[in-house]
Amino acid sequence: MPLDEPKTRKRIITIRHATPSRRGIVLIVAQLQNPMGKWLVPTITFDGPMMPILESGRYARDVGIGLLVAAFFYNEMMTAVENSEQEEQSMDLSIDDEN
Repeated sequence: MPLDEPKTRKRIITIRHATPSRRGIVLIVAQLQNPMGKWLVPTITFDGPMMPILESGRYARDVGIGLLVAAFFYNEMMTAVENSEQEEQSMDLSIDDEN
């Protein structure tokens, strides 16, 4: 990987694999780094199609569990975003103090 290539973080959450009678449930939480090295806001996506009408209560429960787990990783990754913003603000304050 070249040094100037942005880094990525990714968590793949597999709640259940696809079978002939059931759809698989896989969520991806991903976060990119901009060229300046700061972490951007993460995203949560479904791997594969997500139907607007749920087939059963069990499927809805499994999707809900997947979203809860994805939200945990999302919040964990957001701490890097908040920290980089706080560092930037503290640097701005220290520059203002010098003037």
